[in-house]
Amino acid sequence: DREEDAGFGRVYIAPGARDATIHWARACLDDAESYTRSVRPWRVRAACALPLLLARETLDLVVRHPEAARVKVSRGRVWVLLVRALFFQQHSH
Repeated sequence: DREEDAGFGRVYIAPGARDATIHWARACLDDAESYTRSVRPWRVRAACALPLLLARETLDLVVRHPEAARVKVSRGRVWVLLVRALFFQQHSH
């Protein structure tokens, strides 16, 4: 929705800052993963893991399709990520 958002004056990544922003976003997601792996019980961990996995998937799509006006995680892929979230492992101590 980049073009539509830009038409309304909403630009989320400043021109020329794409690589730095993606690097920053990946670092934030790494921190989120570390936190998520520490969460108990497993149901709450799974509830935290799904948005994390969706965010990573979306960021990967943005990187693979930098000129796309819109990226979207497919419904089938959401189901795969949901299953992965259910089995998101806790840190071993």
